[in-house]
Amino acid sequence: MAVSQPHPAASVEQVINERLPIGQRLELKRFLQYLPLQLKQGRAYLFFVSDTETFQTIQAYLQDKLSGLLDPRPIAINGENVDLLLHLKGRLHDKDYRGRQRLLQINTLSIPDSATKQRLYSDLNLRREWIRELELKLLFWFKDEDLPDIQRAAPDFWRFRARSLRLALEPDLLVGPTDYTAIKHDIAELEDKVRQIKKGEREEDLPDLAYYTDRLARTYYDFGKFMAAVDAWQTLLSISKKLNGKKWEAAAVGNLGLVYHNLGEYDKARGYHEQALEIHRELGNRLGEASQLGNLGIVYRVLGEYDLARGYHEQALEIDRELGNRLGEAQNLGNLGLAYHNLGEYDKARGYLEQALEIHRELGNRLGEAQDLGNLGLVYSNLGEYDLARGCHEQALEIDRELGNRLGEANQLGNLGLAYHNLGEYDKARGYHEQALEIAKELGSRSLEATIVDNLKSLESRSGTGNITGTVHEDHVE
Repeated sequence: MAVSQPHPAASVEQVINERLPIGQRLELKRFLQYLPLQLKQGRAYLFFVSDTETFQTIQAYLQDKLSGLLDPRPIAINGENVDLLLHLKGRLHDKDYRGRQRLLQINTLSIPDSATKQRLYSDLNLRREWIRELELKLLFWFKDEDLPDIQRAAPDFWRFRARSLRLALEPDLLVGPTDYTAIKHDIAELEDKVRQIKKGEREEDLPDLAYYTDRLARTYYDFGKFMAAVDAWQTLLSISKKLNGKKWEAAAVGNLGLVYHNLGEYDKARGYHEQALEIHRELGNRLGEASQLGNLGIVYRVLGEYDLARGYHEQALEIDRELGNRLGEAQNLGNLGLAYHNLGEYDKARGYLEQALEIHRELGNRLGEAQDLGNLGLVYSNLGEYDLARGCHEQALEIDRELGNRLGEANQLGNLGLAYHNLGEYDKARGYHEQALEIAKELGSRSLEATIVDNLKSLESRSGTGNITGTVHEDHVE
């Protein structure tokens, strides 16, 4: 394992943002988002790292983000005895661990030879039910090169995993937070993986095919390749029926709803979200139920059914608070703010958006912070506070560019166009709208493109204040 030294001036968060490819960053953030809700049953999370620096950086990042949930004392397996029961025996009786929802780390990076690794893999294959029965929550650290051997030597354990991530920091100075070359590389790797699995045409490979097809669809979606995401999630839907897997079916139809929303096909989006809501309720998945209620609220708001939208978001907010899902709570508070904004109740809208902004900042969720700032800007515009509106949109634009969020960037450029329109600075307004229109066309977002064109027409007529259209809060990709 090659050892390289981290940049002495960079914080762990900065290294993650600058040197971890965006596709891997998104996977890591999803892991952090859903982990607190998944620690009620036996789970095994597998992290495959490329080198020692990646391991040390990711571990420090998790320790910071999961304070209280991640056990700070990793169990190192590095000798002849690879019996997990023996290694965990003392920890299971530790009063600091017993009865608590805490994730134990198992570090296998220092195992010296392949024979010892094979004994570990055999033990893992035998212990998967034991992990479930004792409700153990385990985070395994493996070398990236170990992945094929684990899939081959411990197939039952591999299928039992809750989530697996492959993580590798890029060389310093080569990758920035908006490195689209890295995303394209991630897409190419996933496309190749899906092709390889399909070639085998083996029924036992269907779970892995579902997993990688979903990851590919998510990456397409995150990169704004919406039609490619539709094709991939439609493929996942077919795979889920062969597997009789309701979980994959719910993920596919829910996420198809998100894509069609972004493409401006709202009736299709509503239909898919309703299907997903029904499946999640059938499965008793309260988190998924809240997610789809929230997404239906967003669709109804866009369709002009503001009271219906408010009702769906209130239902989702109640479930998220019941589950302790702070991220979901913030998203639904923000969307309630948008619903009240559309109903003309601007003071209520501002109150909900300020609550959402406070939680997103508390969570360190920069994307949510940008969305709330943008939406507060819209509220200030309707309250006649145009300088405050401009300030909010400028802050939001800065964050979206920092994150490489092209859709958010387009929204905020358009909103700045509206702010300058309201201030009577028409040339500046036109410039911002034209930048927004260029990005909307690049992303293939017809709904956003239509809104910007309407705002440009309003600007050209020099009358009114344009169509104040809110930024849709980021939906839950399952």
